[in-house]
Amino acid sequence: MGRKGFIVGLALGVLLGGGICCVVLVSTPAEQPRHSSDLKPFLESYFDAWSRGDIEAYKSLFHKNARITYVEGGTARPPLSRDAFVRQQ
Repeated sequence: MGRKGFIVGLALGVLLGGGICCVVLVSTPAEQPRHSSDLKPFLESYFDAWSRGDIEAYKSLFHKNARITYVEGGTARPPLSRDAFVRQQ
């Protein structure tokens, strides 16, 4: 899965909330992202908030009941609440 898959998976997980979202990062050559017009404003807000270091704006983009699981080297860490995840950023 390239960058496009990561971004869309992240956006859908944040927008839908309450569901299960699995995001997998794999190093691949950069792809030219193509986003639907509905996702583009959300994605721009997400990356803009992160780039500015605006943690409250970044946190507001996650569903309040989101559970985030970080997977590294095939090992999943215990899931975190939205607030715990954002505090670790």
